[in-house]
Amino acid sequence: MITRRAFFTSAGGAALCAGSWRLLGQGHEERRLGCSGKEDSPNQIYFDKFGLIVQRNCDGGDTAQREGWYWFGRWVRGSNFLNQPWPIERQFSFDRVMSQLEIGQTGTFRRHPEKGDPNDFSRDQTIPIVAAMGVHNDNARLQRFYQELRRRNWMAQNGRDPMWDPVNRNFVARARNEDPSSLTDALFLLAAVQARIGIARIKGMDDVGDDLNMVVTLLLAAIRKPNAGVDKVREYYAKNMPDNYGMFLGSYRQQYGTDWDGKISQEDMQHLMDTGIKKGGTNGWKPDCPRILGALRWYFRAESGGCPGLAELYEPIVKKWFQ
Repeated sequence: MITRRAFFTSAGGAALCAGSWRLLGQGHEERRLGCSGKEDSPNQIYFDKFGLIVQRNCDGGDTAQREGWYWFGRWVRGSNFLNQPWPIERQFSFDRVMSQLEIGQTGTFRRHPEKGDPNDFSRDQTIPIVAAMGVHNDNARLQRFYQELRRRNWMAQNGRDPMWDPVNRNFVARARNEDPSSLTDALFLLAAVQARIGIARIKGMDDVGDDLNMVVTLLLAAIRKPNAGVDKVREYYAKNMPDNYGMFLGSYRQQYGTDWDGKISQEDMQHLMDTGIKKGGTNGWKPDCPRILGALRWYFRAESGGCPGLAELYEPIVKKWFQ
């Protein structure tokens, strides 16, 4: 956890999180707020003194994941696939951000400059930044990562998360602009999607965390080295994922508002949502977005201190490939 003292005593960067955040709201407007500021917007993304994406409370524990997610989605939106650029400008470039996350030029990464233990870098942090490096043609850095990945026998930096399975091997191949295995590509992606759907059905409407890696993996397969088999897997995933709470956030907020300060507990919020969803008839809440977009909105929801703009960044992407 980044301490309050550390933010007050350090200087420089795009914004000082303890004194002011650089907040990207609707349009091109920038707002300067303290850490307890209340002026927020649906497209909110929070940045700290390094110019890196953090939680609303300035925690940078998942910064690498958020940065990969941001830069991958931003590229897809602005590419010829969609030609719908994210309309909010950012001060720092992709290269400057990635240079803060890579430790020197070692191919080893950290979650955040102030959370620098490379042994705490998981598969969840790895997958989005690999996709981002791939589409941005960050080839030298991606090659350094690949060499380190092979040296670790296809294990994530934390030494616990394997990446040697066919799904992740094919994902890395696509990031490197190489052909995935025709024998394992669609077959193992389908198995992974079926497992994801089964777990989500068991765990319930709050279980959306693993959808982020699935979306990145399937999206990269849609735009780089695509084939009919993986297209069918992506369609199966979008059609068969169970409902999640994020699909009903519009109805919830219409009745209860948006709790930017996180005063309501997750348990109480879920209870209110369960009540609204189960009313039935004309009074019951109806889904207001596709399942996959709902998963992203729930994961990055304002009530958990997240950056809701990271979900909205992917709205046209989901509607093109996951609806």
